[in-house]
Amino acid sequence: MVIFLFSATMLNSESITIEKCVSINNDKNRLDCFDSFFVESEEEVQEIVQKKPQIEKESAIQKKVIKRKEKIEYKIPKVVSNLMIEKIVKRNGNYIFTLNDETKWTTSEVVWNDDELQEKASIEIVPGVFGSKFIKIKGTKTKLRVKEIK
Repeated sequence: MVIFLFSATMLNSESITIEKCVSINNDKNRLDCFDSFFVESEEEVQEIVQKKPQIEKESAIQKKVIKRKEKIEYKIPKVVSNLMIEKIVKRNGNYIFTLNDETKWTTSEVVWNDDELQEKASIEIVPGVFGSKFIKIKGTKTKLRVKEIK
């Protein structure tokens, strides 16, 4: 009970002081009044007010430029044309193509339109992204993702 009365008295005295600070019209005096809540003596307030902030000037930040000495070279695969399909075999939903240069290729995707897959069709092997390859049947829009069988 005693602690409650003591804290209530402190709050009441502080609220009177806050009201007093709010009623001051001069900006500097009002600020000094509010500063007095946080500093124990008037001398400390004056010391803080009179101290000038010291700003350290840093030298301009220097950017480090790193030059690369190595050259990055990309190998762009070439389109292989003048090929023909010699033989077509369908196994487990995938097609295996034997071309006239004796290489074998298998499809890695489902072929939806197999009407244009005919033997003796003229094709091109076209490079794709990330090393993939496509067989493009000339004269059509058909393009099949394939892998070479070794």
